[in-house]
Amino acid sequence: MFDVNFWGAMNVSKEALRVFREVNKPSGGRLLQVSSMAGLVGGPALTIYHASKFALEGLSESIAAEIDPEWNIKITLIELGVYDTGGIDRIVAMPSHPAYTQPGSAVMAFRGFLGNRDALRNTGDPAKAAAAMYKLTTLPNPPLHLPLGKDSVAAARSKVAQLAAETDQYESWSEGLKVGE
Repeated sequence: MFDVNFWGAMNVSKEALRVFREVNKPSGGRLLQVSSMAGLVGGPALTIYHASKFALEGLSESIAAEIDPEWNIKITLIELGVYDTGGIDRIVAMPSHPAYTQPGSAVMAFRGFLGNRDALRNTGDPAKAAAAMYKLTTLPNPPLHLPLGKDSVAAARSKVAQLAAETDQYESWSEGLKVGE
């Protein structure tokens, strides 16, 4: 999972940035990183997948922060929701570890969701997502993050709200932590 979702993306990014910077005349280019709402919000049962997408998010945000604006390189993390790509029929569910088989647990609920092939087929249309990605390439100032799909937008909004609430609740814990205070 990390070989493809992180290391593969890192190697492609490194080479793409070199071409955008040193080969393209004038310099510039668009780097579209295929992330996932799983890179925004952790979830049950797909831990390594989520971790690999979180790593891709950190890599891409850091690259975007360090590139020289004069290079005219634009980076966007496309944080896809669930799309009916045909991969649903290739999902292989391994038996759960007994510690994670409690009825009503988040893991069992998610495994039930993955087992409902009809519900999974009634998700996003990949052709429409591709059209939105193409439209993204025409923007002069594209966003760094593009949650794509109603489920991804909802996940992003929920994450932002949770982070803001927790930050507000515990902000006072950061008072007096500087040397000499």
